[in-house]
Amino acid sequence: MKTIVWFGFVLGALSVGGDVILTKPGQSATFKCGVETNTHSLAWNYGNDLIISFEGRGFPRKGAKFRDRSRLRVTSLEISGVREDDAGEFICMADGRRYEHTLLVVSVWVSPSSELQLGSEATLQCRVKGLNPPDSPVKWNRPDGSSHSESQTVQLKSVDHSDAGNWNCTFSHAGKKYSESLEIKVQAPVPETAAPSPSPSSKDVMLGALSVGGDVILTKLGQSATFKCGVETNTHSLAWNYGNDLIISVDRSGFPRKGAKFRDRSRLRVTSLEISGVREDDAGEFICTADGRRYEHTLLVVSVWVSPSSELQLGSEATLQCRVKGLNPPDSPVKWNRPDGSSHSESQTVQLKSVARSDAGNWNCTFSHDGKKYSESLEIKVQAPVPETAAPSPSPSSKNVSGSSSTTRRCALQRNLPKTWDTSTSTGEWLNRQGSVTLRVKAE
Repeated sequence: MKTIVWFGFVLGALSVGGDVILTKPGQSATFKCGVETNTHSLAWNYGNDLIISFEGRGFPRKGAKFRDRSRLRVTSLEISGVREDDAGEFICMADGRRYEHTLLVVSVWVSPSSELQLGSEATLQCRVKGLNPPDSPVKWNRPDGSSHSESQTVQLKSVDHSDAGNWNCTFSHAGKKYSESLEIKVQAPVPETAAPSPSPSSKDVMLGALSVGGDVILTKLGQSATFKCGVETNTHSLAWNYGNDLIISVDRSGFPRKGAKFRDRSRLRVTSLEISGVREDDAGEFICTADGRRYEHTLLVVSVWVSPSSELQLGSEATLQCRVKGLNPPDSPVKWNRPDGSSHSESQTVQLKSVARSDAGNWNCTFSHDGKKYSESLEIKVQAPVPETAAPSPSPSSKNVSGSSSTTRRCALQRNLPKTWDTSTSTGEWLNRQGSVTLRVKAE
């Protein structure tokens, strides 16, 4: 008979495989715990970090990472304004069970927009955070189902009618295949025509409000953006619009009225507007009307990243990307400057074929909006490849017990175990729990 002895730090919870949740930056994700109600205790963790927990009828206790973006719905966990670095393992522990879920954050987009003109250039991108293994291939399939390339990036040098339709970004996680679609529309170039003269009967949409130039707000996906109205208090009425669409308004009665687009992500702080969980399609004009004045602000949504990660190995390949939504004019150039300040290219994409030490440092994505220049930085670290080492030989932590029949040996060993051991398990394992340490003995 062979006796195997090992130690493990466990909470006595039985692990149960959960779901793989796919979502996009800025959206919400909901994780089910596996129990509808809990009368003892419940805890949600992100890896080893606490998200939220409660015991009995006590008040919930929250961790730091998701403090302002997490809430419980009975036993389910909801995370709002998802960010790319939220990808990973979400674990619920309740009633002696451990439910493990995985969040994958998927971003698919086409630049300059999803409506392309014949003969123009375009770039499709697909980025997936949280994959296992992390270097799982991400690739695109064309609208006809054929594979385009073994890459997360597609460069269309001359857009054709055959490029119209649903492109599918495909990837694998833990042996299962997933996909995310992106619709592209292709149209003929619009012929240039002379601008019509303004009609003398046209009226100011804002009913005679005096327009005042506001701020340009730069933010990233999943973050929050705050717009100031220009007045500290308002005694008559106040309204925030996104273009011509109402976001929120307050009249003399004091009750706010909300529009549809930002209903769950907008709130007033006195007269300022706060938008949470920013998405790329939020970029544009935010307008406050109060006290006979119209305050106009612009939101630019900026995304900068490097693939496969910001920590690169010498000689490896990497891709830097910078995407800016909301620019005026929309085709304003977006380009990268190297850490030494020199211009790398007149493109939002940088391909590093062989990473060098000179690539380490802060890269700056630069762009212009309404004649003013802006930039967003991205830090890259470069390190030497990690040398491969031989795996250590297994430690002889187990002993072989030979002799008479396994049944006789098992009974003799069971009789000699201290009373603190549980020998009634049906799996052939005997357990001795002391605090958070479990000692297991298995007879074979």
